[in-house]
Amino acid sequence: ANSAAALAIGRDLLRNLDAPGQDLLFRRLELKMSMNRGAQHFVAWKFCMINVCVVNPNYYRSSGVSVAIRRIYESLPNAEIDQYFVDCGYGSEEADTSWIPQNRLSTFKLMTVNPVALIRACAAFLNWLEKNDIQVVHVHHRRLAVILNCLKIFRKYKLIYTGNLTYPYEFWFWLGSPRIATGISHSVLENIKRTTRAKQLHLISNGCDFPAECAPVDVSRVSATAICIARLDKVKGHEILLDAWSALLKRGHECRLLLVGEGELRQALERQAKYLGIDHAVEFRGFQRDVIPQIEQALFAVLPSQVEGHPIVLIEAAARGRASLVTDVDGSRDCVPPRHELPNLVQFGDSAGLAHALEAWFARPDLAVAEGRLFFDYLKSSSSTEIVGNEYRVL
Repeated sequence: ANSAAALAIGRDLLRNLDAPGQDLLFRRLELKMSMNRGAQHFVAWKFCMINVCVVNPNYYRSSGVSVAIRRIYESLPNAEIDQYFVDCGYGSEEADTSWIPQNRLSTFKLMTVNPVALIRACAAFLNWLEKNDIQVVHVHHRRLAVILNCLKIFRKYKLIYTGNLTYPYEFWFWLGSPRIATGISHSVLENIKRTTRAKQLHLISNGCDFPAECAPVDVSRVSATAICIARLDKVKGHEILLDAWSALLKRGHECRLLLVGEGELRQALERQAKYLGIDHAVEFRGFQRDVIPQIEQALFAVLPSQVEGHPIVLIEAAARGRASLVTDVDGSRDCVPPRHELPNLVQFGDSAGLAHALEAWFARPDLAVAEGRLFFDYLKSSSSTEIVGNEYRVL
């Protein structure tokens, strides 16, 4: 009888119908439109819905991009946007697709280097887009962005590329880049401006759930502990961090380092910690699906990376009132409040400089907590789940 009732009924129906079932429902409703005002409202609402397909090489559980995609999905309203996901079957890392609804994940080998296999995958993908009436394709990878931009010749859809890192200029990507792009940080957005032909640019951060108020930190419990959350990969700088930790302990500080993450360097890093004589002060926690309890065991976070885009782990730490000591690289520097007091933005590879900064942070736990409140306020204004979700909804 009215639009509110029609919407409520429609949402419940759609949750339990696959795509063919939805099509049948709408065809029957359209037959009744001349008689039933509620059906008119519902059919009008249906045509306002947007079907979005997210394409990524894989959904590796320790990938910041995979986490970001999940956060975007969870922040968008189901009543307005239907989301589908494409896995390109790239790589052998352990994936996590448990959060993707049933029948919403498909696999197309769009990353294959075999030309014949790629053509077949593209044809199957285009048919899948038409079958599911996909209007928007959201891609987080450069090579895939160029492929999907070329496929627009055969089917009309809105293509959005999200840049997650900064890259040097390369002609192939400049030539084939999509016209709509988002950058997850100021550094990434400026890089997209310099290296692509994108005409419509948006700054949309990675997202995280922030509480209404910054949570208090029990300094007496965490004053001697720092945490590093990152996959155990060369670009994350764990070797440099362990060297700095060794220097810190040699100066008489009894500090504990929590390393959260998985990766191929774990055994090498364990050997390095043992060689340096700091294995008693370094805990390898491995992969943790929920990092919040880990963060709450530390006074602050540290991320000595060589490459970043807009580190989700820094945002997660800020959401729990923890500041982060980082290297002066694109993406990481975007997360540091301009009014910070403790030393920060260390040069990548400078273990002595990192050790000096760590010593200053541990010497002033009260100031480290105050910095945490600064990080909380600074990042909440751009990285809360509500803000990020609304920006993508509008786009």
